[in-house]
Amino acid sequence: MFEKLLKFFEPKWKEFLFTQDLGYYMKVKGKLLAAGITHKTKISNGAGAGSNRSLGIRTPSMYTILVEKDGGYEASRAISHDKID
Repeated sequence: MFEKLLKFFEPKWKEFLFTQDLGYYMKVKGKLLAAGITHKTKISNGAGAGSNRSLGIRTPSMYTILVEKDGGYEASRAISHDKID
């Protein structure tokens, strides 16, 4: 029973890609969609505490793709079949 409780709190997703390059992010996301890989995305625009927006400095967006815990190998194969520039 204790193992089931621990499994409940175990993360189900792991970070697969973290980039600031929108073009690369879109290429990888497209390949994962085409391969039918279940994934989630997070986009943060850097507008949190300590941002420099008041100074007129734009903080770049950060793009994160998460895949299911056991799906990392399939995701890697999906994007490595063809070269992504």
